[in-house]
Amino acid sequence: MQKRDKQNQDGQKQTLQLKHGVEFVLRDKDGNVRQEGKVGSLYDKQEGDLIVDVGIAGAAGALGEINTGFTDMAIGNDATAPAATDTALANELHREAATMSQETDTITDDTIVADRVFSGYLGIESIEELGSFNTDATPIMLCRILTGGVSCDWDAGDSLELKVKVVIS
Repeated sequence: MQKRDKQNQDGQKQTLQLKHGVEFVLRDKDGNVRQEGKVGSLYDKQEGDLIVDVGIAGAAGALGEINTGFTDMAIGNDATAPAATDTALANELHREAATMSQETDTITDDTIVADRVFSGYLGIESIEELGSFNTDATPIMLCRILTGGVSCDWDAGDSLELKVKVVIS
């Protein structure tokens, strides 16, 4: 969880928090679940889960409409631990546009959800990392999350659904 403190006009301390995580479901060609999991500060599983420095700056820019929103998702196959200075996945394999929505955690519409099903690729790939990106000419990565390894057999018709959630509170 990223946390930023400030004081309001009455001198009271306020905290802005960004909690995030990913829910993933790997399905075979018949829709049967082969593997599923949750990773990130939303699920108290923070190892390998980080909103990166450029992501914090990019989120601030998106609030002011200086940058575009984080509507792309990418997957890769490198399990190197995320660092605050990361600006890209360690080894990106595929990037796709996500379907965006909002849902409620504690305050109405305080959660941004990016949902994407990855499928139709060739070969067998171990998906170790994922990231959320904006669509600027030079894309900005919001976060990098390790999956713990999800083996996708694209040739056999596997699909991998990823739901990245960011809660602002």
